[in-house]
Amino acid sequence: QNSYLHLLLGYFGSEYGCSLDEAKIDFYKRTCNRDLFERKAVNKKGNEVFYLRSSAELTTGEMTLSIDRFRNWSAAQAGIYLPAANEYQMLVYAQQEIERNKEFI
Repeated sequence: QNSYLHLLLGYFGSEYGCSLDEAKIDFYKRTCNRDLFERKAVNKKGNEVFYLRSSAELTTGEMTLSIDRFRNWSAAQAGIYLPAANEYQMLVYAQQEIERNKEFI
């Protein structure tokens, strides 16, 4: 799932015109899946701070949900279709686009 997610993030970035980190943090984590990633903690000074947890900490179910949300948001809001995990030819195309646009991602 993690490899598939990174392929989607890279493809989204190449199509949208943003970096992989921007795609992951701004769109995938903060826009589509804030409830799964954003956490609160109290720092050493006693102040409440927010942080984003790693996608590696997600359960399989949470990862599936987060990817589905990102794919749906991308199509509806950004106009970018992200392929399903079983769309082999589209995944190959996405990988080719990432390679072609690597200097911009």
